[in-house]
Amino acid sequence: MSDILNEVIDQENNEKVYKLSTFFIKIIIIIGIFAILVAIFFSWQKNEKIEIAKQDSDDLMNALHKINWDNKESIESTIADINKIADADKSAYAIFARLYIGMIESITNSSSRCIIEYKKIANNTKYDKTLRDFVWFSAISGELKYDLIKPQEAIKELEKFDNSNKPFYASASILHAILLSEIGKTDEAYSLAKKIADDKTIGVSKINNIADKIRIYFKYNKDFTKNTDSQTNNRNINLNNQNILHKEEK
Repeated sequence: MSDILNEVIDQENNEKVYKLSTFFIKIIIIIGIFAILVAIFFSWQKNEKIEIAKQDSDDLMNALHKINWDNKESIESTIADINKIADADKSAYAIFARLYIGMIESITNSSSRCIIEYKKIANNTKYDKTLRDFVWFSAISGELKYDLIKPQEAIKELEKFDNSNKPFYASASILHAILLSEIGKTDEAYSLAKKIADDKTIGVSKINNIADKIRIYFKYNKDFTKNTDSQTNNRNINLNNQNILHKEEK
């Protein structure tokens, strides 16, 4: 009797093991099929991205090739064609398209439009931060060069640079210091230049050296201004004394 009972229990256990193993095999097969489908999808997506990039590259080269620099309509047509690539923003060539538009606008003396294109790159968070910082700094420098922005406004923009990207932060700070000096804030300019000159984490010694030279220049100007003010005050005091003596003599 016990043998029969044991046989029944063994049979049930075998059935359970069989069902469990069958279940796991099905799970493994499903996971395998899913993995294959995912691999096919990403492979297709990768190939599609490559095709889009190739198409963008061809369209960009064709647009640049047909440009006639002596014909305004040809230039505008080229900009419109390149702008389609930039606006679609489907591949890395969208960045190059924006840069080319900015370059064409700059060559054709449309400085404000060039800067607008640069700012579109700088404000696009999809792009690498180093690239965006570089383009943003270039845009501010361009606005200052062509008097499209006041020093006070440029200072506010330069203050937005954080120190995570040391070289561009340092370059922006040097320009910031120069602008502070231009609007008469020499003490602040000196402090900022000194801060950059002493910051050894920047990693570019040339920037430290430039900042140090600017710091020395600001220090000289501060001392010169103080000395000049002192001389002016002494001269005014002497003139007042002479006037008093002259009145008393009368």
